[in-house]
Amino acid sequence: MPMLATATLPSFQLFGSAHLTVLTLTVVLAATLVVALRRWGTQPPLLRGSLLVLAWALLLSFPAKIWAFSTLEGPLLENALPMHLCNWAAVLGFLAIVFRRQIFCELLYFWGLAGTLQAVITPNVPVGFPHPVFIVFFIIHGGVVIAAVAVVFGLRRYPRPGGALRALAWAQLYLLVAGLTNVIAGTNYGFLRAKPETASMLDYFGDWPYYILMLELAALIFFSLLALPFVFLRKLDQGKRLSLDGEPDKA
Repeated sequence: MPMLATATLPSFQLFGSAHLTVLTLTVVLAATLVVALRRWGTQPPLLRGSLLVLAWALLLSFPAKIWAFSTLEGPLLENALPMHLCNWAAVLGFLAIVFRRQIFCELLYFWGLAGTLQAVITPNVPVGFPHPVFIVFFIIHGGVVIAAVAVVFGLRRYPRPGGALRALAWAQLYLLVAGLTNVIAGTNYGFLRAKPETASMLDYFGDWPYYILMLELAALIFFSLLALPFVFLRKLDQGKRLSLDGEPDKA
């Protein structure tokens, strides 16, 4: 496909009409799935089908992303590998929905709501609607957020005690892999070499490499806050027949 001329590309406007529409759709779809799943579970074919569509959309979003970015001028390598944290979270979304293993659900919840949600609110997207890059970007990021909320609150796959620390520990694996990829390929996955060009939380964390250390601290704080409601819910649930730890892991 030929490259599109830069002058013809639609520009992205932070909190513009297209961005606000995506934010609204993300909230509405997430809330609708949670309410429906808590009321009817996964028995209705429509709900099962909706979850599977979401799962496969997340899994196939990366090849779609490569195609979308191939229509833009400029280097493709920054988006040619699944090395952004949101790419890993998208795969977790597929695994959590299809297999519902506890570790997949926990990582999706913490990474999705502490990390990917930030990308939905302050996206690093070079073009606006209706360009394919814009559409695929929000399918990935909005889909991760919707999946995280639906799995944890709709399917009741609540994080276990210590989930925040486990999520932080697994995040170190991502940082190691992304960092090695950046050294070898000269890329900036995970924004480990430089901050994003658009406004983000990293703007308040100082210069490189200090903002990486601050990001680790912020991740621990956000993960802990996300885990906090379940600490109180478990205390309230003591003595009840159904544990808030959710359904048993599937083999």
